[in-house]
Amino acid sequence: MGYTPLECPRVDVKSLTPHQIFVVQQYGVSQNYGNSRVVQLILFKTQGLRVMKRSLLRLAALTLSLVSVPSIGLPSMAFSQKDLTRLQETRQCPRCNLRDADLRGLFLQQANLRRADLRGVNLNGVDLQGAFLFQAKLQGTDLRNADLRNVNLYGAALEGARLANAVVGDRTIMESCWRLVWELVTHGVGEHDLRGVNLQGANLDGAELRGADLTEAVLTDATFAGTFLSDSRLSQAQLDSTDFFLADLQTADLTDIQFRNGSFRAADLRSGNLSGADLRRADLVLAYLDRATLTGADLTRADLSGAYFTGANLTDVRLRNANLFIADFRDSFLVGTDLRGARLQGADFTGSQITGSHLRNTTLDGIRLRDADLEGTDFSYLDLRGADFSGGNLHQAQFINTNLSSVNFQHTNLSFADFSGANLTDANLEQSDLEGVQFKRASLRGVNFQGANLSFADFAGANLAGANLEEATLEGINFDASTNLCGMIMPDGSEHHCR
Repeated sequence: MGYTPLECPRVDVKSLTPHQIFVVQQYGVSQNYGNSRVVQLILFKTQGLRVMKRSLLRLAALTLSLVSVPSIGLPSMAFSQKDLTRLQETRQCPRCNLRDADLRGLFLQQANLRRADLRGVNLNGVDLQGAFLFQAKLQGTDLRNADLRNVNLYGAALEGARLANAVVGDRTIMESCWRLVWELVTHGVGEHDLRGVNLQGANLDGAELRGADLTEAVLTDATFAGTFLSDSRLSQAQLDSTDFFLADLQTADLTDIQFRNGSFRAADLRSGNLSGADLRRADLVLAYLDRATLTGADLTRADLSGAYFTGANLTDVRLRNANLFIADFRDSFLVGTDLRGARLQGADFTGSQITGSHLRNTTLDGIRLRDADLEGTDFSYLDLRGADFSGGNLHQAQFINTNLSSVNFQHTNLSFADFSGANLTDANLEQSDLEGVQFKRASLRGVNFQGANLSFADFAGANLAGANLEEATLEGINFDASTNLCGMIMPDGSEHHCR
């Protein structure tokens, strides 16, 4: 085909994207990073904590979420020792059980391994010239750098097999799809037309696929760990249970993909387009989605803990029951977003627009909403203790029966908001616009209203004991006989005496 062979990718920082370098530096990887699906957490560098985020606790949580190492190269006895001895002595081992054996260094030219179980076997660099591997089970087998000239692989199961830099000749017998996988991981995309291709279960870890057109491709259960896919087109591709761990997908077109139970863990999706994508139950832990477009995507029950969505467009996205623990949504757009039942502890929505979003039954401990546009948002019946809404726009927001104790509403637009029955004990509403606000039956004990505009606010039945209204504007406000003003500081600084 006239391709120039490429070396198997290694952990060479010169060849990695900044995002990949960051994850490698923070968590460590196995030596054959580019072609390994299994990433090993070798070292956690405490001196790099401040680079990751603002909190040691946050980093600890992210580290725990990343500890999933199915294999660390430990010895396995899944194979039959009797069969292994037979292979070493005779090279005749049809139907043998050699699963997970390390066969490096063996002389296997002309070996008969018909229908043998070679799943997970290490054959890296082994000379297999002329071997008979008809219908052999080779799922997850390491065939990198192996000599496969004149090898019969007809009917062999090669899902997950690592084929980079294997020597494949014209007389190597293998299905066209696996020959294509070998081409891609060894030589890159080249001139291949990959639209609609079926590479289900293929191992494409570390492949150079920048700009590839994989529109409508069938890639279910495939692996793309550390693969370079920036500017690629994967629109309407079938990617259920596909693994893109640490892949570079910057500016990729992922519109309308099927990605249920798939993994974008630590993947770089900056400026990517995932509009209309089906990402239900997907793993996006630590995914980098700055400025990405996810309009209309379905992320129901997805795990987005620690993910970065700064400046992203999540209009009309479904995030019901999703895990957004300590996710970063600064300056993002969540108009009409469905967050019902989502876990939002420690999430940062500073400067975001969250108008018309649904937040019922969400967990919001420690959420940050500074300078956010939350106009008309319904926070009723939620527990928002200690939340920071300062500087935001909450015009006509609903806080009916909401727990807002110790919340920060400084310099916030809360005009015509409804706090009926809410608990705002010790909340800070200094210099806020509270014109026309409903405080009926609200608990306002110790609230700081200093300098606030309370024109036409309704305090019927509210408890204002110990509240500070110094220099506040009270034009047209409404109190009734049940309003408790005991110990309240009046606008002129005087204290209202208890009866």
